[in-house]
Amino acid sequence: METGTGKTYCYIKTMYELNQRYGWSKFIVMVPSVAIREGVYKSFAITADHFMEQYNQRIRYFIYNSKQPHHIEQFSYDGGINAMIINVQAFAARGKDAGRIYMELDDFQSRRPIDVIKSNHPILILDEPQKMEGKVTTKALEEFNPLAILRYSATHRTEHNKVYRLDALDAYNQKLVKKIAVRGISVKGIAGTNAYLYLESIEISKDKPPAARMEFEVRQKTGIKRVFRKFNAGDNLYDLSKALEQYKGFVVSDIDAVKEIVSFTNGVVLETGDATGDVNELALRRIQIREAIKANLEKEEALFHQGIKVLSLFFIDEVAKYRTYQDGIEQPGEYARIFEEEYSKALQGVSSLFNDNYMEYVNTIAPDATHEGYFSIDKKSKRLVNPTVKARSNESEDVFTGKVLRTPGGDLTVSEKMATQIYIYLVKNEYTDDSHAITAHYHEAKKNNTLPDLPPELAPYSSQVLQLIDSVFSEAALPEIEDDRKAKFNPTNKNLEKAEFKALWDRINQKAAYTVHFDSKQLIKKCTAALDKELLVAKLQYTIQRGEQNDEISYDTLKAGKGFEIKENQRDEFSQSVYSEVKYDLIGKLSAETLLTRGTIAEILSGIRNDKFDLYRVNPEDFILKSGMLINEQKATMIVEHLTYDPINLSGQNRIDNI
Repeated sequence: METGTGKTYCYIKTMYELNQRYGWSKFIVMVPSVAIREGVYKSFAITADHFMEQYNQRIRYFIYNSKQPHHIEQFSYDGGINAMIINVQAFAARGKDAGRIYMELDDFQSRRPIDVIKSNHPILILDEPQKMEGKVTTKALEEFNPLAILRYSATHRTEHNKVYRLDALDAYNQKLVKKIAVRGISVKGIAGTNAYLYLESIEISKDKPPAARMEFEVRQKTGIKRVFRKFNAGDNLYDLSKALEQYKGFVVSDIDAVKEIVSFTNGVVLETGDATGDVNELALRRIQIREAIKANLEKEEALFHQGIKVLSLFFIDEVAKYRTYQDGIEQPGEYARIFEEEYSKALQGVSSLFNDNYMEYVNTIAPDATHEGYFSIDKKSKRLVNPTVKARSNESEDVFTGKVLRTPGGDLTVSEKMATQIYIYLVKNEYTDDSHAITAHYHEAKKNNTLPDLPPELAPYSSQVLQLIDSVFSEAALPEIEDDRKAKFNPTNKNLEKAEFKALWDRINQKAAYTVHFDSKQLIKKCTAALDKELLVAKLQYTIQRGEQNDEISYDTLKAGKGFEIKENQRDEFSQSVYSEVKYDLIGKLSAETLLTRGTIAEILSGIRNDKFDLYRVNPEDFILKSGMLINEQKATMIVEHLTYDPINLSGQNRIDNI
């Protein structure tokens, strides 16, 4: 039976029918939790008068309590319809945790409650049986010696002998439920600010260590992109992402192919199939909460004059998203905070649209009092717990906390360390004066796998160092290397002795350095104007589709995908900042991007319009990327205008003066 079609009503009515037709009168309703048990008990109470009118008798119903065995006595000997409501925890336990239902009780004439119950051959009614299919529970059901077992659920895991079906379509056509309306939400755009990682697989081979294939975010010229690549132990995601701040501290420390996990130096651990740090998902959750609040207010306002209160339910993955604990004090979780923020905004948005009486009622309830979650409570700690998670000690409690990203130690940047290592590499092999010999030696050492080992502090950056060395000593340099035999027999060598060539060579063989002198104020003025005029930052975008079930619907139309009709499309931008986990040195990042001093960058940023600077909060990575490009464009223009060459001997090195 589909959710909302009245399962409880149905099996209560079934009890009356079985009694009326066959005289059976002993029924036990088994439920998977205390919460459902209380709901079932309430349903018996509110339907009692209704069924009294139809069948001219009432069911005697009670909740099993081992300390009140007289109810079991009456259940056994009463001639009317009797229903006992019991949750599985009351009878499925064994060993030292065995329930009193299996004990000989002094206050029950030294009898076991289970023996009295089973002597009646009751009919068992399982409410949500898919939650009671464990071996212990299934075995315990035999103890009741049931005449029959009836199972009621919307989501059966195991089918036995199906005797009745009332699915969503049947329920609608029989006017048992109202028309279904849905809202679909999709988010576009990547901000690159929340350490997104997805571990797809771990690859192993005979002659290489395990490698992890992961998806992560990389800074590119056009923005932040998600890409897949293989990672090895020691890989630094900060460098490989082109210096995205979110990945500081993410260095692969271990790849375990047996357990299929990847560990990082900052303590983060991923299992195969895990994804973490998806800011788009957080944005999606906020929009879902926003839309649920909006729908709830709209529906409740329409029904307010009838005295009907609308209830909206949120199904979440863990209690910690709603309630968490800090220093032993209960705190609102992430979803609870988002709810209160969005609820306050929603009230402001509808205040002029809804009738005054309803708004007066709503405004009497504070945002933090209008929502409340229902969860199990641990009896010892008195804290909320996840119903589907086994109890844990306080020390190991899985509480949602923001990750603190650590920066690798040391004063040198990664690039500086790489440059230092390359220099050490060249000096160690004594080829600093002959570029051809250096190149030849590198390729020979690479071919023979005899490259020198990296210092321990550079081990995490091994792949990046080798990539950088490769780019310096590229294969393209090899054709320039000629041995003595080729030089001796090269027919063009005789031209080197001609007077014309010597005269040309005297004019062009001087090494030079270029120097640029900037007018700082002019550059700052140009950069500020360019940012005010051209700076645009990508925002997260989302689309909400509102659909409604068609009036005329059948299995054929559902199968053909024509059961629902889209009523409205709404596109909007997600402007609220949710990027609190990553802290940025904005001036430092732009200084590194543009090679300008921090003071110059600070003056440029302080001179732009407020609305342009506010874009940094919306998408910091894109702000840094686009701002750096615009500043570099203005700097390049001034370099061309003020460039001069000095024919001096500086070992072939060029220099650009800092501003």
